[in-house]
Parts: sequence; structure tokens; C-alpha cells
Amino acid sequence: MRVIFDEYDTHVPYAADLAERLNIPLTVYAPIRPEMVDLAGELLHRTPSELDDEMIRSVKDEVQKHFREPERAGTEVSLAELPRRQENDAGILVSCETDGNHTWNVLSPAGERRIFRTNKGPVLIPLGDGMSSLSAAHSGIELARRIGTKVLLWHTTWKNPLEHDPNPRKHVCPAAEKIIREAESLGRAAGVLDEDCRVECAATVVESIIRVALRSGASLVVMAGGKRKKFGAYPDRVRSRNCPVPLLILAREPS
Repeated sequence: MRVIFDEYDTHVPYAADLAERLNIPLTVYAPIRPEMVDLAGELLHRTPSELDDEMIRSVKDEVQKHFREPERAGTEVSLAELPRRQENDAGILVSCETDGNHTWNVLSPAGERRIFRTNKGPVLIPLGDGMSSLSAAHSGIELARRIGTKVLLWHTTWKNPLEHDPNPRKHVCPAAEKIIREAESLGRAAGVLDEDCRVECAATVVESIIRVALRSGASLVVMAGGKRKKFGAYPDRVRSRNCPVPLLILAREPS
């Protein structure tokens, strides 16, 4: 779990809560320019090493306040810039800069300071017709299992003019149906899925996702980064609509 300290008001509390629930370490990046360290050293008559140690202690003390059991928190502080994500790094970066950090799995907390408000709302996983949806399903299901909540699978489709059955599931294309069935199987095997994937025939995918996120009381939306499209990838468009529910966008696929 990673977070940048200058995004403190909501990002640090949310990252601390999620790291504690997942029982994983939290790395906090608090980059400072070397020239500022040199200037402070001259004014305070302190060595750069002393100033670095003091800064690390100060940041760590502030972050620890957001853990329920701070004595058990595995918190590390780095005064360097956020590094580039290494291949196969499954870590999550808590930040609202979802587009600028698209090489990371980025979680935008949407102003929330905790994963759950009053009840354990489900993890919403919108599914499409590509394999990236299965990546989102794997990640969302595992997150739900570890934080102790359920998942809600969702698919938006367009009406098939050749299909007269009013059941929206009958309008799903074969590629998407295959993804849905596999995601349902994964969710049931993990014990976090209580119902079949919900399907809606809707004109727009983005608004459908935001609407169900609100109506279902979802605690988190998990989407695969996907490839850029003419009007932007779906996760970016959900984020640009100021989705009021925390949104985890997995690292984008290479174009």
C-alpha cells in the first residue's frame, strides 16, 4: 500500500484504514527538495541526516494516528518521489491522480476517510467482454474476501434488436456472457457472491455504473484500466464524472 503525504486530508486516513484491514505495510512518500534541506540545515545548524530523521519521525507519527492499533502498523516513510511501478507489483497507490499514475493500481477514495461508512457495502465489479474484466474480478473478489464484505457483479449491455426476451441477460453478447460466468464462478468459490451478475440494458455504460454504485451502497468500485479508447477508457470516464464512491483502477494495459 502506498500514499503520498501531501494528499493528507483523505488519502492518508483511507490508506491507513485499508492497509490495516488487509494487514499489509503502508509506505508513505513525503518528498522534499534537497535545496530545501540544505537551507533548513543552514538556518537550524542541523545536518541533512538529522533533518531527514526528524522529518521521517514527524510524518510517521501523524500517519500512525489513523491506525486503530498503531503499535502493530507496518509504516515506512520515504523522502523520495514516488517511484515507477515495477512489473508484477500488485501494490495499491491511494491517490486522486488516477490518470497521471496509470502505471499503478490507483485507488481514488472520493473524499472518504474509511473503507466502510456505517455498513459493509459490497465491492462493485463492472464486467465487460474483455479479459481485463477478469483481472478486475480477481482483484475485487480477493479484496472483498480480505476486508470481509460481498461483491456485486454488474454488466451493462445494449438491447439486441433480434432478441425479444425482456430479460436483460438474454441480450448479453457471447464474449461477455463467458466473462460473466467465469466471474460468477470465482465469486462463489471465494464465498463473497450471493447472487448472479446483475445485467442492465442501458444507453450509457458510465452512468449505469455510477447509478448502481450509489443505489447498491457500494463501498468500492473495482475496474481494470483497459486500453485507451476514442473517448477515453471507461474507468477514466467514471472517474471524470466525479464518481462519489471510492474507485480502484487497476494498472492500465499497454496500448
